[in-house]
Amino acid sequence: MRHDSLARLKLLLALIGLGLSLGIALSWRLWTTDRDFPYFPVSDAIPQFNGALGSVFIFALLLALLVNAYVASQKLTVAIVISFLYLCLQDQMRWQPWVYQYLLMLLPFAFVSVRSGQEAQRSILGLCRLVIVAVYLWGGIHKCHAGFISVYQNSLAKPILDAGRIERTPHFRMANSTISVASTLRASPWRACARILHRLSAFTRNASSPASKSISCAINRNYSQS
Repeated sequence: MRHDSLARLKLLLALIGLGLSLGIALSWRLWTTDRDFPYFPVSDAIPQFNGALGSVFIFALLLALLVNAYVASQKLTVAIVISFLYLCLQDQMRWQPWVYQYLLMLLPFAFVSVRSGQEAQRSILGLCRLVIVAVYLWGGIHKCHAGFISVYQNSLAKPILDAGRIERTPHFRMANSTISVASTLRASPWRACARILHRLSAFTRNASSPASKSISCAINRNYSQS
């Protein structure tokens, strides 16, 4: 069972690295200073990677993601997370939703080794599930407003919608209303969320602070009652 959890964690880490690598490749200009639009650092005191140095740093980061997908090193994961955080401090336009989603999914790998006990391995998987559920849940809630239909008016589908006046039909409006519900229901396994919180308590179970222990006890008590 432990070997199965370890294999799943390595696969998950490889998929996260692949997603980050593809995202960087598709938005290459965003991660370099060789571009027409300006960059917005958090502070002018943060040094920038200008010219070839920035490209070398990005290529080294992509190589680290590739190597980490194979070795699953906790120290290398910490270095990757710190590198991405520094890149995001250099330019606020790099704060894309897919960036912080992948970084949040990398954080458990940075704090706990994948070769730890079975309980820790399940906790890492549970935390990554929590991130995915939260993304889809908030994505569904965020669409619950009347202005969401205007998104289509500025999309690639606008010529098609204008040609048939589809946006004026009751069926289109009904479809618009159900998108938010469908997105929310996609993240609706609330009992699974309880199991995720139960796994999350493993991170605080061995903590020394009284607050962490009380949080862990509360999560375990609520999970046993559900």
